[in-house]
Amino acid sequence: MNESHVKNIQSIGKKFAPIFYGYVKDIQTFAKSLSNPTIYYCTREGEFFLKLHQAIGEKAELLEVSRISTLLPSLESLDNNDFARIWGQYPLQSPTAFFTTLGLDWHTYEKELHEYMLVPDEKYELKDNPSFKKFLTDKNVMAKLRSSRDDKRNLLLEYLSQKGIHNHGNIVIADIGWKGTMQDNISYLLPNAKTFGKYLAVYPSHNPAPINAKKMGYIADYNYSNAYDLSITKNFSVFEMLTNSHNGSVISYERKNNKVLAIRKKDAAEDEVYINFTQHFQTGVIQALPELEKIYSSDTKKIATLKNTAIKLASELSFIPPDEIISAFFTLKHNETFGNGIFYDLEKRSKFKGNSALILFNKQEYQKFWQAAKTSLWYDAFWIKNRYRWFMTIRYYLKRFFKN
Repeated sequence: MNESHVKNIQSIGKKFAPIFYGYVKDIQTFAKSLSNPTIYYCTREGEFFLKLHQAIGEKAELLEVSRISTLLPSLESLDNNDFARIWGQYPLQSPTAFFTTLGLDWHTYEKELHEYMLVPDEKYELKDNPSFKKFLTDKNVMAKLRSSRDDKRNLLLEYLSQKGIHNHGNIVIADIGWKGTMQDNISYLLPNAKTFGKYLAVYPSHNPAPINAKKMGYIADYNYSNAYDLSITKNFSVFEMLTNSHNGSVISYERKNNKVLAIRKKDAAEDEVYINFTQHFQTGVIQALPELEKIYSSDTKKIATLKNTAIKLASELSFIPPDEIISAFFTLKHNETFGNGIFYDLEKRSKFKGNSALILFNKQEYQKFWQAAKTSLWYDAFWIKNRYRWFMTIRYYLKRFFKN
């Protein structure tokens, strides 16, 4: 990659830096209102946010967690009510995906699956499936599930304790979003603590939140944001790409030399996007921090305008993004291991197999195009990539006009 291309990506990072700077400043302000408890930034995106946090002179901690590494330890009864926390979001699920979501190897249960005539890779409505209900009440299955749960719970509790997180007091968790599942898991695990989740955006969960959990969003918050602001971060995958790390996802924990360490799983395709694009974008964001600090750190009037600036830039990023971000996004292998147990190839989803020139004149072609855009994981970018930037730009400014 030549130097001019790297600098171009960095300049894009500088342009959109107020989104991420504003989010981190908001977290710091909130923590001060609670008498400055430690702020814990959750992997993977939290590694980038922690860099921003530390670059502006504040202390915080990295919390190596994931939905997979925290779910099973947080479950109590291991029955349909517990597993409803999975099936509320993923009603159709294969046994293989179910065990992957719990951080378990399905082969451990292969004999019992065969016994109850459950095909490992076939999708079922597991919540109401009679065979799976019997499977979950099998003594051998339950014994193995409880044993795995207890082992994983003990390791996670020890890891959290090493980080200074205990079953009491206020805990501030910062993560990119979107439903606060990891916060829910930690809150169930530590019922006597009060957890506060600070997110770039937060949306309603498929399941009721624990009573000791409070969630707040910066760009979008379902508790108070208008419909337009809520729509900005619905293209959540691009925000994840821009704030991602190359260190892999946490899948479990292990004890080494009297210390509990996180085990991470890396994906070469994800790392490739980080190396070619994301790291340069993030460098640009960090390069913008000194100037942003000069503008906002001591001027309370300007700080009050920062969130509006961040929302405006986030909407531009989401709805009419630069071509460089679109190109990087559609080379991703999107990780849906939790819930679905698979990776999606977004490059394949970015291509329209029909005639895009006809979509504004032919209803059938438009419907095919619309459906392809919906399944691409970034609706607006799909339109732009397939020669309709002009159309999406007009649409963007009309949406902003009618919002106001």
